[in-house]
Amino acid sequence: MSMPAVGSALEPVRRSIAAAADADAGRSLRAAEERAAATLAHARAEADRTVREARAAGAAEAKALAGGELARRSRQARTVVLSARRERYEEVRRRALRLLQRAGLDPVLRRGIIGALGPDAHIAPAPGGGLVGTAADRTVDCSLGALVEHVMPVVAGQIEEVWT
Repeated sequence: MSMPAVGSALEPVRRSIAAAADADAGRSLRAAEERAAATLAHARAEADRTVREARAAGAAEAKALAGGELARRSRQARTVVLSARRERYEEVRRRALRLLQRAGLDPVLRRGIIGALGPDAHIAPAPGGGLVGTAADRTVDCSLGALVEHVMPVVAGQIEEVWT
């Protein structure tokens, strides 16, 4: 079985991972947006309070304080959103690995390795699940970790589309 055939065989798994990632990303995004909106609302309220107090001391000083405080709070909100995105990415990665561990893919992976390396390939279990095949100076890594890493850029792109 060629590597495209392995890719085709894994397409239902990819679709399942992508669907789960989309749903999880949507929920995570909404929660992160709510936290970010609350942080921004709080920042605006604090900035407004700072402006009122500073106006009593002078218009120039008030402008500098409000701008600095709002900028600081905006950075805080951005940090919250980025942290939530990273957490979601890692959670999707962990779930994808668990899904693959339960999928029983070794027969499909074995056929893919033999298709890529030939029938004399040495095939061994990979730590964490999956298989690794070697023949002469070539290696085909079908460990579950490598498969997840291969799929995550696509899934991450789909998650990013939901976030933007």
